[in-house]
Amino acid sequence: MAVNADVIMKGTHVHGIYDSDPKLNPEAIFYHHLTYRDAAAKGSAIIDITAITHCQEKGIPGELL
Repeated sequence: MAVNADVIMKGTHVHGIYDSDPKLNPEAIFYHHLTYRDAAAKGSAIIDITAITHCQEKGIPGELL
């Protein structure tokens, strides 16, 4: 599917990005700043790897905040 977008946003039930679900894991690590490269290196528990790769390939600017 092709998306002609300048920005892609992902909504969740928690504020920010964690290494695991903070509702299930009270020791989940919160990331204050995370680049696409960092997210891809940390694996699919953070965000969909295919989505990250697509954003990078299409030049969609972004850092995950």
